[in-house]
Amino acid sequence: LSLAYSMVALALFYLFFIFHCSFSHKEKNLNDLSDAELDRIDKEWNEEEEELDDELRMPPKLKPGMDKEDILKATKKNQPLMIFANLAGNPSKEETELVSMRWQQGLLNGHLSTQRFVVQEGKVIFMIQDGEQAWQVKDFLVQQPECIRVDLENQHYPGLHHKEEL
Repeated sequence: LSLAYSMVALALFYLFFIFHCSFSHKEKNLNDLSDAELDRIDKEWNEEEEELDDELRMPPKLKPGMDKEDILKATKKNQPLMIFANLAGNPSKEETELVSMRWQQGLLNGHLSTQRFVVQEGKVIFMIQDGEQAWQVKDFLVQQPECIRVDLENQHYPGLHHKEEL
């Protein structure tokens, strides 16, 4: 009896395998596609790309009663933005590198991905791809003991540990 069940199971598996193989769709090689098929694929690709571009280009939603900072955040969404930071004292370029690297790691730990550029001794630029997050970066930087000042969108923010030095 178990031999009969095994044979039936094997036969069903064999039939399923043949059925599946006969109806499976094989991917075409790009070289085998006709010009009409390539045009159709290109048109579909461009339509999807345009939808994404339109979504990114939508004007920000401004609400009555928003303060200046909230308006700036909304208008800078999905746009790259630079944040300038100045270190206290007279750090060397190597010290500036080390401190700014530590800041960048702290920002990354807070899920804020930035690019860092040391301009000169004591001056660093942080580049962020979503400008809406730039104010979070600014808030982090002004709390750092080595930070004397942060510049963002022509606004100057003193470091919390160095307000009297400005």
